[in-house]
Amino acid sequence: MSVFAFTNLILSKNEQTAELYLDSNENLEQLNSKWVCFQTDNDKSIDVTNGKGFAQTVKELSERIPVLYFTYAEDHGLGYVILHDRKPVSTFHFDWGYYEEISMIIAEEMYGEEEGFDLWIKDRKRFDNLAIRRQKEYLEEVFFHNNANPENFKLFEFSENDICKLRSIFVPEEVPNSYGYPFARTVMAALDIESL
Repeated sequence: MSVFAFTNLILSKNEQTAELYLDSNENLEQLNSKWVCFQTDNDKSIDVTNGKGFAQTVKELSERIPVLYFTYAEDHGLGYVILHDRKPVSTFHFDWGYYEEISMIIAEEMYGEEEGFDLWIKDRKRFDNLAIRRQKEYLEEVFFHNNANPENFKLFEFSENDICKLRSIFVPEEVPNSYGYPFARTVMAALDIESL
């Protein structure tokens, strides 16, 4: 069974502030000693590539305290948005399918769109091996276009040491395979949200 998580997180110490802004159906739940989480009806619609789609209550809350939106779909990828003063100050999204996309692009470049796709389906391993060579270059582009800004985790009282660790995670070399499970576990451990 796949794991899916779509949630908003705030520091535990800000729970009372959040209660003033959230609707009655947006219940706060203690995740651990650092974080309290809550869901809204909009959570599955938030675009983690640009930070759009937040519920009005969450935008208003972000004027008082920062909100971390985190999404993780075990078979698909992970992402986050840090919302501060109604603005997305950090966004990150990585889809495990990017690797598959590299492989398919190579097949289509070599044999044209239609024939390349058919050959990719029939001889996937061959194109995956070619994709390994191009993976680092492609991942650098993916990560470069993301606005991860790990330094914004200072808004959640992360230490400079924690920020350095996050900076070292959000580089292409940390995505060890096409599905990135180890990468996801590393990110969630660094954010102290493994129990999502």
